[in-house]
Amino acid sequence: MPSSPPSSRYASPHSPSVIASIVAAVVAVVSSIAFSIYYVRALRGFARQIEAFVSLGEWRVWLLQAALALFTCVLVVYLVVVHLASLHLFSSRVNRLGVSCMLFLSSAGSQMLLLLWVLVLCGVCSVGLLYFIFIGGIYSFCALVDTQCFDFKMLLCSAENNMVWNFGITFALGFISCVGLLWVQNAVVYSFGKRQGSSPIRKAIPGKNGNKSQQYEMTDIGSS
Repeated sequence: MPSSPPSSRYASPHSPSVIASIVAAVVAVVSSIAFSIYYVRALRGFARQIEAFVSLGEWRVWLLQAALALFTCVLVVYLVVVHLASLHLFSSRVNRLGVSCMLFLSSAGSQMLLLLWVLVLCGVCSVGLLYFIFIGGIYSFCALVDTQCFDFKMLLCSAENNMVWNFGITFALGFISCVGLLWVQNAVVYSFGKRQGSSPIRKAIPGKNGNKSQQYEMTDIGSS
């Protein structure tokens, strides 16, 4: 039985699965960059309010923003490249390593990177919860402050210094980015699993004299 052509077994670069994965990757990149911007803005506002009580010194918050954006972009590029490899677009390199090896490496690598992103999201939740407790106590305190402490009250309790919405938007953007990365990671695992299941194998068939070592046919694992 002749084996099916590669184009029938693997998705083309214009297939819906590839387009959906690329769209998910773009959404993840945009939301993660916006996530880092809002997170840094919230941390700066939080630090400015904390410095009303105690000096925090100089800390380069833009380094955190750059590190978060760089980490997310590297993660998304990695997942997209591996996903394109799983769709038979880099067949020579994949065949050299083997589909099973690529499936293991891509799954392990993407899951470890996703775990790191989930830890970042948990850090946002922890800092956001701490800020909610802090700002709640500050508003209760500001209700008791008279006009003699007007500057102190404006620093802590003015609407422009309230970072609650920034922390909320940060968490929402981080969640959207995590969903986009998870979509691409699932597409990687599915594509490699489908490719492994449809890889051709050699199956011996009886020859004219009953000799099975002379003739072979190519079949799919899924159909055997």
